[in-house]
Amino acid sequence: ATAATGGVASVSLLIEAVEAHKGPEGLLIFGTVLEASSASCGLDPGSTVRTVLHKRHAALQRLGDAWAPNPGSRLRMRLRRSVALAATCGWGPLLVPLELLEEDHVGKHIIGAVEGCNSCH
Repeated sequence: ATAATGGVASVSLLIEAVEAHKGPEGLLIFGTVLEASSASCGLDPGSTVRTVLHKRHAALQRLGDAWAPNPGSRLRMRLRRSVALAATCGWGPLLVPLELLEEDHVGKHIIGAVEGCNSCH
C-alpha cells in the first residue's frame, strides 16, 4: 500500500490503547495490536507497541493538547513500513504514525483522517 505516502510503502495497524502519557513534547501511547496489514513486518495481533505523537503532529494539532485516548480506545494508524524501531525492555517497538484515526468497536471512524507532517519524524 503506497497510496497517499508519496510512493513509500506503508503499514496499517489497529491498536487498542492500554495507557497514554502526556509530556511537554507530545503524547506516548502504549497499546496492543488488534489487526495488522499483511506488510506489518512482525507487528502481529497481540504484540505490544508504543506510539509517539509529537505536539506538532497533525493529529494533536487537530484534536488539541487535552486529547489522549482512553484505555480500550481503538486507534487505526498508517506508518512507514520501516518506521518500527527495535523493541526495548519488552515495551514493544516505538511507532511514529503518518496518519491516526480513532474508531469505535464496529470500525466507524470517530475522528476524521489526520495526516502527520513529514518534518515531525
